[in-house]
Amino acid sequence: LSSGIPIIGMLNGEGAELIEENKAGFFSPSGDYHGLAEIIKNLTSMTDDQRYIIGKNCLNLSKNNFNRLLLIDKLESWFLELVEK
Repeated sequence: LSSGIPIIGMLNGEGAELIEENKAGFFSPSGDYHGLAEIIKNLTSMTDDQRYIIGKNCLNLSKNNFNRLLLIDKLESWFLELVEK
């Protein structure tokens, strides 16, 4: 994510949803290696500008959701909520 290049993966669940919702790359269902190969072929035919936009989406996703300080602040607020109960 934080490298700014499109994500490619073979996965299901939240990881796949995260990629799809944020337009951060491409994925095939877990175990679908043919689908993954097709994704890689399609990625090579994309323009640099198209790949750049997807890469920017990755950076934004990383900064907005996986920033270390942000995660620490969230964790701290959860602990404070527990202490207050």
